Amino acid sequence: MPDLVRTLVALVFAALLFWHSRNVAQRPNQCRAYRIAAVAMLLVAGVNLASGQNLTLQLTIGGAAFVALLVAVVFLVRGYFAGEMRADHQKALDMAREYRERRERQEDVNR
Repeated sequence: MPDLVRTLVALVFAALLFWHSRNVAQRPNQCRAYRIAAVAMLLVAGVNLASGQNLTLQLTIGGAAFVALLVAVVFLVRGYFAGEMRADHQKALDMAREYRERRERQEDVNR
């Protein structure tokens, strides 16, 4: 039963990662990273399904999942250095500035 739950969770994460990759399609490195991470989660689901089976099969699938996650991280770092995350960073800064301004206005009203 726990293997089934872990498998379902891995499948949900894979679906979310693939969905997110479609939202960043204009950023090629991030898109690849999320798709490769989705594949890694599918491999993790495969490891959970193979539990109790051949240990060599589990180790092979687990190793492939680990390598896929490392490759996904490499693509995320490449995307960062290519400036693909600059817009997200600026958006976060703007949101933080807006929050600070709103909080300061509220503090002024409360005084």
